[in-house]
Amino acid sequence: MPERKIFRELISVDEALDIILSATYHGDKLERTVLEASGHVSAENVYARSDSPPFSRSEMDGYAVRSLDTVGADELTPVRLKVVGRIEADQLFDAVVEPGGAVEVATGSPMPVGCDAVVRVEDTREEGDEVHVFRAVRSFHNTLEAGRDFARGDILFWKGRRITPARVAALCAAGVSKLKVHRKPLVGILSTGSELVEPGSELARGKIYESNSQMLLSSVEQLGADARFLGIVEDEMSELTATVKAALSQCDCVLLSGGSSAGRGDLAYRVFEKLGGEIQFHGVAVRPGKPTGFGLIFGKPVFVLSGNPMSCYVTFRLFVEPLLRKWLDNRARRRFEAVLSKRHFPARGRREFLPVKLISDDVMTVFPLGGSSGAISRVLEADGTVEIPRETEHLYEGTKVQVEPKEEYSVPDLFLFGYSDEVLQRCVGEMWRRKEVRIGLLEEGSSEAVSDATRFNGLVALPSAAAGQVLPEGFNTITEYSKSFGLAFPTREIKSSFERGQISPTGLKCVSRIPWSIEGEAQTQLSRNTELNLLGYASTEDEALWMLDNGYCECAFTYRTRDRPFLELARIHVQLMAPVDLEDLPAVSALRNLWSDEAFSRNVASRFPYLSLP
Repeated sequence: MPERKIFRELISVDEALDIILSATYHGDKLERTVLEASGHVSAENVYARSDSPPFSRSEMDGYAVRSLDTVGADELTPVRLKVVGRIEADQLFDAVVEPGGAVEVATGSPMPVGCDAVVRVEDTREEGDEVHVFRAVRSFHNTLEAGRDFARGDILFWKGRRITPARVAALCAAGVSKLKVHRKPLVGILSTGSELVEPGSELARGKIYESNSQMLLSSVEQLGADARFLGIVEDEMSELTATVKAALSQCDCVLLSGGSSAGRGDLAYRVFEKLGGEIQFHGVAVRPGKPTGFGLIFGKPVFVLSGNPMSCYVTFRLFVEPLLRKWLDNRARRRFEAVLSKRHFPARGRREFLPVKLISDDVMTVFPLGGSSGAISRVLEADGTVEIPRETEHLYEGTKVQVEPKEEYSVPDLFLFGYSDEVLQRCVGEMWRRKEVRIGLLEEGSSEAVSDATRFNGLVALPSAAAGQVLPEGFNTITEYSKSFGLAFPTREIKSSFERGQISPTGLKCVSRIPWSIEGEAQTQLSRNTELNLLGYASTEDEALWMLDNGYCECAFTYRTRDRPFLELARIHVQLMAPVDLEDLPAVSALRNLWSDEAFSRNVASRFPYLSLP
């Protein structure tokens, strides 16, 4: 493996911009047609064809572990784990990791079965065949679970919506291709990573659809420049060097997406050395986007951007866009003032760019969007970003902030707070399609959801383990439905053996959109009859069933499926409610009418076999 490089010194955002803006424009004003990124209108409803990401993966270079094995680990009393394997981003670990084991992983590696968290390499020290862990991690720490962005069947956007940079990224992650742009000056864009495949191709296990390049293409086009997609390059030094060299013979500026971090397989910044260029900085005190790099090769600017979609999106706007605006004599983005809806604790010592949703109250209010910088859904869902200075330690509710909105943002007629799943998404999408009412979704905990629905005159969706839960004061039910949750088996024989108590199979924990209280109820019921050894962790039905099919387990916690023997353990009951004083609103009436529409109910029920609709 190549030597690992870890960031030691970070420069400030202002220092980075001073360096970038000194680059001069060497290219001619060429006209080219490449993949189109934005400005087009969708001609059909677009649904996700697979989970995104399609498998749980590491977000850090480090070691995949069982979180329970790290309890109590600190600098003085490290936990020692046996290193049982090493994998790169495009590899699978083909065994179950038992207690006390660890697997060295790279950023983007599929999570080995049996592991539920990743310890950063900075918090470890390897000695012989053991790794010393100096910091405990919780379940799913430093990982991006399968389906965190969206699950198979989710609606991405519907007919008649303009395709913006954020929607381009979501389309690509869903496997949709054929994007074109016009560029001027000519900006070359390529993605690095052996785990990447082009949208529209078959998605093998351990591979993901590449989307950053299409988002970057669309962003360049919106600025008025031309752009050229140079393809996907595997993590191989000679191929990457040759591709960048060829690109610089034609382009005025090159953007590399991926390979910017400190892992052994991250090669992008080594290209400067190979081609005799000068890397002027590598590492910026900003969140997201810390590993951003920049330099000159053959006198032309080359940017090294993160492979994480949110980091890539933010750092393009922060670092690449100012240079293109200077070359194009383009005006800066507009901003406006809003207030923060709840407390937020920024990253200490780094300037943060926080993705937000907008809601109109007496004043414009912003809701911070949580989640990972690797989540494409944050790019898709955000209405804009709020810049937070690096010296800020905390922001209180009601703090005034400056919002830089997307060009295409719009404030919905109503917000739906609380629980969000594929049924409610389809309901909201149908309302947009019928042009009756625009509803925005904001996932929150139950108490926050009720409070915000009251404050902002919105709707609320709450899950429970029993039908007919007590309604919050001042709310009435619009509709409710149930979802069956339990154990899926590969064959009827194994299910029968399980029910007779003849086997105690290993299983997978599948928690996609399942409230923890209901999952806990199912496990409590199960423990009364048998002991279930939880060796694996899956975040979506697709991932759990893949592990079931490949012999990692004999049963899996998941939703009811069409073609598998199933043992129901619990039901999730979801209630969609509206404040009493909003019941006469046309939007609420339209929602009631939608759920009374038999064609809509049949369509939803046909897609999701685990549902019981009213």
